[in-house]
Amino acid sequence: MRESIAKVLRSVRAARCETSAAAREALLAGGSPGAPFDEWVEKVRGAAYSIADEDVAALRAAGASEDAIYETTVCAAVAASLAHLDAGLAALGRKR
Repeated sequence: MRESIAKVLRSVRAARCETSAAAREALLAGGSPGAPFDEWVEKVRGAAYSIADEDVAALRAAGASEDAIYETTVCAAVAASLAHLDAGLAALGRKR
């Protein structure tokens, strides 16, 4: 499992992206890259089921590109999944 997680993190960190490496690291650490993504990141992390076309349209209207939206979504989702994994492992008395 550790190697699989490490591969995912390496891929996210090493990818040639529109979003900066600093923004991706902030997302992976549980932060946000800042406006206009703050609300988006919170939805991805805690209520992804509620994301609608209007949310994407608002990001596009604020100047975010499709690539930046995708990259931010992937980083936020990876961070959220790792947080859930850590919580589950902690409930079992284990660490990642």
